Amino acid sequence: MRPCSGYRESDRSLPKIRKYLARRAELFRPTRTYSHKGFRPQISECLMPDLADRLYLRILVIRCQVGDRDALEELIGRLHPRLRGFLQKLLCGPEHVDDAAQDVWLDVFRGLPKLESVDSFLPWLYRIARNRAYRLLRRRDIHMASIENMEPIADEEPLDEFSAEDASRVYAALDRLTPEHREVLLLRFIEQMSYDDLAQVTGCPVGTVRSRIHNAKRGLREILKREEQS
Repeated sequence: MRPCSGYRESDRSLPKIRKYLARRAELFRPTRTYSHKGFRPQISECLMPDLADRLYLRILVIRCQVGDRDALEELIGRLHPRLRGFLQKLLCGPEHVDDAAQDVWLDVFRGLPKLESVDSFLPWLYRIARNRAYRLLRRRDIHMASIENMEPIADEEPLDEFSAEDASRVYAALDRLTPEHREVLLLRFIEQMSYDDLAQVTGCPVGTVRSRIHNAKRGLREILKREEQS
């Protein structure tokens, strides 16, 4: 461990972090993506960690906050596949994903010393990623329908779970949803985030998060139904 007072914009380790991120991009580009099997990601890379792993993640974040560069590299190594998979699906393809992921980690590098709650690290990370992705979507003039005025629902209505046979079609159908609907399904069912964490990532009330998930599921059903009828 190499402690210091923290990271600064002028920190001479920044070029090293950039090179490290470039190496990670090359390492993960060919093979590391979200899996559609069972509408779940690869267990070893993308699922939310168990209690011991969550505790270790908190320790890593604390070490990063005091300037431990080894901890930062380990943190990137553990989370980069999940982050890249989220960005790739939110952006509907691999274009610009590696540049976006690198920008996210550089934002993390600069902002970690100011992060007040270690427990909020993952929602904070994905909020940074979300914002980066939305900037790219706006530049590409991707339609982003506003759903802020939807009536929040108290509880998510019970819906039949998608079957294993539906998994491939569901995974492909995600790309046809709005980014706002797509992201809540990715974060809820692949990253397995709580509603409170989803509210932090999206910046909207929990009731709206529930509504988005409900409407996203309904949208997927409609897409699959139309495919069956065509």
